[in-house]
Amino acid sequence: MARVFILPRRSDIPSGYLQIKDLYPNKSNYSTASGKRLISNKLYITQPLAYTNPVIEQNGEGEYVLMETYSGVGAGLLVTKTNADGTFLSNAQLENIYNDIVTLMYNAGALDGASLAIVIANKIDIALNWTTASFGANNGWYGSTELLQVLAGTPFSVPAGTVLAPASGVLNSLDIAQYYSESGDTLLSNRSYFVEDSFRLSYLNGDLHKMLSSHFIAYDPNYEPLLCNDERYIEGAAITIYTEFGTVYSFP
Repeated sequence: MARVFILPRRSDIPSGYLQIKDLYPNKSNYSTASGKRLISNKLYITQPLAYTNPVIEQNGEGEYVLMETYSGVGAGLLVTKTNADGTFLSNAQLENIYNDIVTLMYNAGALDGASLAIVIANKIDIALNWTTASFGANNGWYGSTELLQVLAGTPFSVPAGTVLAPASGVLNSLDIAQYYSESGDTLLSNRSYFVEDSFRLSYLNGDLHKMLSSHFIAYDPNYEPLLCNDERYIEGAAITIYTEFGTVYSFP
């Protein structure tokens, strides 16, 4: 059964402001291990974490160590993407790639393997084959599915103390599955939704249909002064729906 990810189209709508109320039940919102609904996985549209630079220092052996927990898209790129010589990416490279990916998302651009490979090749000195598959070499972000999960709100954090590379700066082979978490479980699909009856109804005539419309109006809670006027309401599509391979979903 096909599954999709629902990502924000606009940066002005805060995380948790928009709720999708008509996608129940949805098997992808249950832990496959316990069969219980993930309490923390409410059907809210979330924004990706803003980019911050990772804090990295060398220890007495010359190893490159992450000094503070690092989360979000930047963390995924840090522990899986390298330059041509295998060294991990600089802060500038990480930030540039992050910005290009988020810009694609806000413009409803494709986030498939081909598009992501172009983004990477434009920012570092190697042409990566970032495929549409899930979990490629070194269990890294070599497929669009891993990125989509984090953009959709699946927490991804690399803990402080992680040794990223030896003194040579060549990125270690890291098992990144452990860095995905929600409710204490390692879950890789709990922010995706299966294309089943409730999804189709929502897409055709429900919450998803409204949020996909270019005439969707969202109230801006940050607008001042607190007076009722048209400037407090911003019009435009609020979401984009992506397939698990990073292409924009179209019905049926």
